[in-house]
Amino acid sequence: MSVSSAEAAYNAAREGQIRETLVWIVPRNRSTDAQEPVGFWTGEDHRSFEVDGQTRLYFGAGAALDVDDIPGGVGLDVRYISVRLGVVPEVDQAIRGYDPKLAPAEIHSVAFDLATRNPVSDPRRVFRGAVNEAPMPTPAAGGAIEIELRLASSARALTRTLPLYRSDSEMRRRNPNDRFREHVSTVGIRQVAWGEDRVKND
Repeated sequence: MSVSSAEAAYNAAREGQIRETLVWIVPRNRSTDAQEPVGFWTGEDHRSFEVDGQTRLYFGAGAALDVDDIPGGVGLDVRYISVRLGVVPEVDQAIRGYDPKLAPAEIHSVAFDLATRNPVSDPRRVFRGAVNEAPMPTPAAGGAIEIELRLASSARALTRTLPLYRSDSEMRRRNPNDRFREHVSTVGIRQVAWGEDRVKND
């Protein structure tokens, strides 16, 4: 996403900066199969931001949210980054209560005016992809844990093989009642008689 003119002027001023990171993931509700968007940011308080014309609520994670530096570059290489989150109720629900596997994920950067503490412009997207790994560690008795999400950039979709798009299991994941490709795995080995009688062996 390109830098807005307001943010470009903010960068050019070189008077000190306040920048925060926003993480947005869209896990699946295991019971209803509905998408359950949830956002976290490095600020201390819960706050709503305007992103792509929509208002999103981000939970204030503060220092409990740590995001790798976003690697730059052009091309179709798959980029991987890690997002580490302390386990607060919202994180526990998103990762343990819902299914984060392959959940769409975005990371935005937002600059704040030093005097007013208001955003200089709308958050700027710096990463788009999906959750590639979301291990769920179990803490020792009385211990604290940290969840680390491994995100893969959207270029990873180009590495998916055709069966992942057209297999029966993939179609059912989108719609449990979709039976269009129910027999696709066996259709190639079935013998079909064309224009002739089949002789049954007793």
